Amino acid sequence: MVSCARRLRAPARYTPKGRWLASSSTTSRPDVCSREAVALLPNNAALQYQLGQTYLKLGDPRRATPYLRRAVELDPARFREAP
Repeated sequence: MVSCARRLRAPARYTPKGRWLASSSTTSRPDVCSREAVALLPNNAALQYQLGQTYLKLGDPRRATPYLRRAVELDPARFREAP
């Protein structure tokens, strides 16, 4: 499997690709592009949030929690914790 970093030229394109993979049934690992994007841009709240949402969709809230919390830490105005 070719990594997302090789298939995509700009980190900003990871988010749409990760979203597409998360909604696609063509891969068994929809979190791959999102994880690579977070590794490249760890202070990007939107990418942290997207990876957390991907894990929720995969039915893994335990793995989602740290990414969702990090999104809130990085951008509390945009991503708020649920009461």
